[in-house]
Amino acid sequence: MKSIIRILVVVPLIFLLTCAVAKNEIPSSAIEIMPIIELNSLTPKINVNVMSVISQNFFATDKDNNLYFVDCMNHRVLKYDPMGSFIRQIGSIGQGAEDLFNPFGIFIDDDILYILNKFGCELKFFSENGEYLKSFQINDALRSDSISVQSNKIAISIKYKKKANYDSNKLISIFNIDGTFSHSIGKIIKTNSYKGFHKFNSVFINRVENIFFGAFQNPPVIFANDLSGEELYYKDLREYNLPEIVSLMKKEKSLKLDTPETKITTQSIKSIKYCHGFCTNSHFHVFYAINMYDAAINTEMRSVIYHFDEYGQPIEKIFPMRLGENIEIKNLYIDKGNTLNGIGVLNGNAFLFKLLKGGD
Repeated sequence: MKSIIRILVVVPLIFLLTCAVAKNEIPSSAIEIMPIIELNSLTPKINVNVMSVISQNFFATDKDNNLYFVDCMNHRVLKYDPMGSFIRQIGSIGQGAEDLFNPFGIFIDDDILYILNKFGCELKFFSENGEYLKSFQINDALRSDSISVQSNKIAISIKYKKKANYDSNKLISIFNIDGTFSHSIGKIIKTNSYKGFHKFNSVFINRVENIFFGAFQNPPVIFANDLSGEELYYKDLREYNLPEIVSLMKKEKSLKLDTPETKITTQSIKSIKYCHGFCTNSHFHVFYAINMYDAAINTEMRSVIYHFDEYGQPIEKIFPMRLGENIEIKNLYIDKGNTLNGIGVLNGNAFLFKLLKGGD
């Protein structure tokens, strides 16, 4: 709570810190990761590359460190124990109460699995044993991007069907546990087209106490709002002149890729994905992963995790390494011990990892 109060009362300090960051180089270090599980060896097999493209919430862990992967293409959720042994499949293709159809994300809270179904147009509740509990429809949803649950409040980033909403609605919809709508919070990215609205308002979200933290995939923006919707900070990372983001911006410009300012008239949208992983620890610190792999930018270090403090100021730059090689980040999460973990890929091999240092 003290951290929250500090955020609200030191706006001048935040401005000074922003100026200081722009002038001074952020401390950086190469940190070795410890592989926990080789994901390529799991049975049934999973495809981390495909899963990470489809959904921000394709992976979750429960209180016992069991692993859950959303297999959208096969209409199921796969559960493994902490050592990678298969436990059970939850759901299968169909329209029945216990079935799933294109599940799009998962979140676990108080032993309940919250599964975004039908590309996020429906939310289904299951026990950790795979027992169907209940569900509710997300009215007028085209799809949903991300979900976070805590204290009987469900936060979902929803793309609505009505074109009239794209210039006025809030970013995140808050529901009560019974499925009734409560209110909306968060600032949307303004765009010059309806298609652009759906593309450039894709976000990662999570909640710590009564604070919602989020990151847009594109543009590179992080934000924090309290449960009532009051904005605590909204940071455009381009203003920090971070070298990886500068490189991606140059790539974006040279290839004439789409941005929120583009008037999009074609069916396809080609854009840079800035954020490849996002999480928040119990100290309200944010971790934001950037990959240069997808943009085919040749640098010695091609994947980096930026560590931001409770004010949204960058304080550390981490290069995740495995045996002297920089790994590609696919997902980040904080484990029960408040340690930074993630999913990475190196030389075609995907693995769950723990950062041996940092994350506090």
